[in-house]
Amino acid sequence: MKAPLLVVSDSKGNIFEIPELLMVGASVNSIILPDDTNVIPLPKSSILFTLPKRIPVGYDPISQKIITIKEYQRSPVFAVAAFLPPGYIRTLSSAYHELSEAPRFRCIATALSDGKMEGFMLREIESTDKFVTK
Repeated sequence: MKAPLLVVSDSKGNIFEIPELLMVGASVNSIILPDDTNVIPLPKSSILFTLPKRIPVGYDPISQKIITIKEYQRSPVFAVAAFLPPGYIRTLSSAYHELSEAPRFRCIATALSDGKMEGFMLREIESTDKFVTK
């Protein structure tokens, strides 16, 4: 599998990849470059959306640094994330720098890999799993 590319949105909500940067994800207080051992394709009923007022964070393989990217090709860009359908658990969130107070979303980090949208660090819950609530 090719390294996953950073996916961003323009101010009109168009979602696209930045081929020079790789996707990273946020986990607790860390930003990490995920490997593909725990990756599945983004489920078809997932919903991609723009995270306004959030600057995307990606990995520059040339400088080998995690960077923020405010603009791409002289236009502002925003972070992108996805809502998952029932039966999936996110373990990485979208990595971004918040410009101002904004609501928190329950979403996963997303990327483009081999021409397909990918959801990273997902675990599918088996339909036979039983959950008990008290």
